[in-house]
Amino acid sequence: MTSDQIRAIESAVEELIAGKVNTATARLNAKLGLRATGAGDLSDESDWLDDIIDTNVGLRCGWKNYKADSRKPIVDRWPAQELFGAGPERDARDWTSLWLQNGGRLFTGLRMIALRDNPIWSAISDFDLPFSPFAKASRMRTRLIDRDEANVLGLIDRDRQIALPHVNWNGALLVWEPEDRPKE
Repeated sequence: MTSDQIRAIESAVEELIAGKVNTATARLNAKLGLRATGAGDLSDESDWLDDIIDTNVGLRCGWKNYKADSRKPIVDRWPAQELFGAGPERDARDWTSLWLQNGGRLFTGLRMIALRDNPIWSAISDFDLPFSPFAKASRMRTRLIDRDEANVLGLIDRDRQIALPHVNWNGALLVWEPEDRPKE
């Protein structure tokens, strides 16, 4: 992809995140931007473009939440988090197996819960980031678990303190080629 094509998609993502447009308008703006760069074939790849927009909006929102939730009082009150499906997966990944292969523990009802400083969060991520989304087009998300529940589960005691790992992510747009598009 050319830098102009990437800018066309990034512009649509930025407008959507800023609340200037809705998802349908962002998608249309990205398609029009791609066509203006001569990439009409890419603008016809609706599922691909939806995945690009959804993943990038998710990553930027995930990053914003990660930074906001990394303050000490928040981490002290909610030191763990649970991985859960927030909708039907479009990817055939077996998240439970991936969780277990990376050292995760399952709790009652097959709940995937770990402390927020556990390296499992980056290990299950295709992007090596400790926040959702963890894969392109994934609907897997996290919800915070408070100290009382984490204590009952045996993940933490009353006095243990944790700190979230520092993340060097520059917010760069993630773009990949459509899977069925011929390589040039």
